[in-house]
Amino acid sequence: MTALTLATTTFEESKQPGIKIVEHIELGSATGFAILSKTGISAIGTTSIIGDIGVSPVSASYITGFGLIMDAGNAFSTSSMVTGDIYAADYQGDTPTILTGAVADMMTAYQDGLSRSADYTELHTGNLSGQTLTGGVYKEQ
Repeated sequence: MTALTLATTTFEESKQPGIKIVEHIELGSATGFAILSKTGISAIGTTSIIGDIGVSPVSASYITGFGLIMDAGNAFSTSSMVTGDIYAADYQGDTPTILTGAVADMMTAYQDGLSRSADYTELHTGNLSGQTLTGGVYKEQ
């Protein structure tokens, strides 16, 4: 038995039935954001977000419903609804540059996911409320 055959056999035997191995999508600098958007973020009703959020290339005026409180250096803002910092492209310091890079990385990750074959299509007709999802690629047709 060749080393490749042995390795392949060992790998196949170690997999558990029903478990799908999904290749990780690299998020790059977008990893640091709980929510990152190119067009805006809105809060309606009871909202609680754990992590940083950001918008770019749009300005902070596209972050609505959060009652933003600007920090002294104008580099980020805070909100009682967000456990983390809030960033927008029109903030000061390195914020616009950081957001530009994060959005570029987000778009690369999106294209990576879009290029993958679907494991599930039209799952729950798009309403995922209360659903527990397993590993895989989910797409709407």
